[in-house]
Amino acid sequence: MAWDMLIAQSIRAASVRAHCQTGWINMKHHLQSLCIASVVILLLGATACSKSQPPEDVQSGKVNLPLHVHAAAGARLVTDDICDRYTQLTGVSVERNYASSGTLARQIAAGAQADLFVSANKQWIDFLNEKQLLDKTAIAVAAKNALVVIAPKDAQVAPLHFVADYDIGAGIDHIAVGDPAYVPVGKYTDQVFKNLSWKDKLDGKLILAKDVSSVLNYVALGECQLGVVYRSEALISDKVKIVADVPEALHAPIVFYVAAVKSASAANSVRRLYESFLNDGQAVFKKYGFSLP
Repeated sequence: MAWDMLIAQSIRAASVRAHCQTGWINMKHHLQSLCIASVVILLLGATACSKSQPPEDVQSGKVNLPLHVHAAAGARLVTDDICDRYTQLTGVSVERNYASSGTLARQIAAGAQADLFVSANKQWIDFLNEKQLLDKTAIAVAAKNALVVIAPKDAQVAPLHFVADYDIGAGIDHIAVGDPAYVPVGKYTDQVFKNLSWKDKLDGKLILAKDVSSVLNYVALGECQLGVVYRSEALISDKVKIVADVPEALHAPIVFYVAAVKSASAANSVRRLYESFLNDGQAVFKKYGFSLP
């Protein structure tokens, strides 16, 4: 009997030792798995950190993405270029809205979501500033431009003379211009016509366009024989040609502005985008035919 009890105790002890060894092996495997997972997480984190860090307000989750830019139609290519680069560097997406500066300013004043405003003249910057909708510490001249007369690429056009007694309307049925009521290029064009006393000569011949891109399209499609646009706009189309440079003395300086719309929740991101237009963006403006301030 004593011998049987001793054998039973030995069997139980062996069973306990085997169970403990199995538990230790399982725990060892579990710890190894945790270590491997930790290394993978650290590697992924290091890879993410190797990219450009987004602005602080994005990292903290205090900004509602994407950002919104309202830009004059004449700055479309420049704005697309700068915003795309900004997104590549920061991971912050940027939605864009293009129209005439006056249309955009009225949209912002009416409550449209906007973080940055690119205007083709100071009038609409002042309009929003008076309504206290802009960050006064983030308003600057981004670039300058010039006014040119364009015609369809294959058209035969007589030389233009910018003097009061020149009959600009002779042999011309339609000239495309921006609507001076809210399109900056139209306002500059109107100044030229007034200074040369050409308004009466062009009575019934002017086709008013909603923005400078529309002026270009009227001429490119052959619907108008002439059009007045920014030099930068004329250079982007292979369907038109520049037939004359408008003397700068006949109109106010053509200046493009960039301004940050008040947006406390996205202050860091907006400021960084704003600075992109003034720093690396200057080379982009020049690439698309603008001159630097």
